[in-house]
Amino acid sequence: MLILFNIFNNKGGVMIRVGIDCGTTLIKFVWRDDRQGGYNFATSGSDRELKAVIKKLQGLGVTQANSLGIGSHPCLDAFELIRMRGNPIALELYVQALGAKRLLTLYNKKFSASEFVLVSIGTGTSYVVLGANGFQNYPFGRPLGGGFIIGLGMALGIGATFTEIEKRAVGKPLDILIHDLVSEVDPSDPNFIVTNFGKAKKSSTREDLAATLFHCVASNVVQDVAMIQHFVGVPRHIVYIGTTVALSPTLQKYLKYYSIKLGFAPVFIGKYGGYAGAVGVLHMNDI
Repeated sequence: MLILFNIFNNKGGVMIRVGIDCGTTLIKFVWRDDRQGGYNFATSGSDRELKAVIKKLQGLGVTQANSLGIGSHPCLDAFELIRMRGNPIALELYVQALGAKRLLTLYNKKFSASEFVLVSIGTGTSYVVLGANGFQNYPFGRPLGGGFIIGLGMALGIGATFTEIEKRAVGKPLDILIHDLVSEVDPSDPNFIVTNFGKAKKSSTREDLAATLFHCVASNVVQDVAMIQHFVGVPRHIVYIGTTVALSPTLQKYLKYYSIKLGFAPVFIGKYGGYAGAVGVLHMNDI
């Protein structure tokens, strides 16, 4: 769920715009004083952190908010929320795409392509294509992402948090490849994963299990894009966004590997990749 703030400081009428991306797991904030430019970023994963950010915004004179999405956190009732109309899922994907384009301009200046596939990996994964025919979102996402990694990682005893699981992902993926069954097949061919976790045993190390989690997400996500390309055609560049991507060098490594293997050019926004939704909704009035 995304929330847009048009904020005026009560002391002097200074306009401070704030975008809030209230996701399934995290709430992300971006705000800026239009006189100064630049963005301020914050992420809250607990009520305590959320209240601290809200207190800071209230100190800037926040009283009213335009909102986009299907829900809100109770702490945001501190503001008068004005909800925006429309399909919340389609609006969220569109806003993410706008935010990603702005972040790319600021934080990945080497990237200049106007057409690309936008893959957002948060709790789950969604796909959007910005191409010659404009904006196109695909209704079926992938239920693999940060939620899958955290949930299965905890169940397997790998770690209690995403950070712990990421730090342990230094092992070797426990997937069965066709090369394991047919030696003549090139073991590096990305099309020949028979099954994820197929080599896992009770004695498997947490490091190998953790690596398999990230490998599973990356390989399936990139192959989804390859299938979309096969049936409808998509641009060559894939821009990966979402907090799950931004916080995981391991996931980035596997996404890059499979993207290149399947003929794509992977693009990342670094530590700001999780803020595309918040940046996009901040600028909604500029559309």
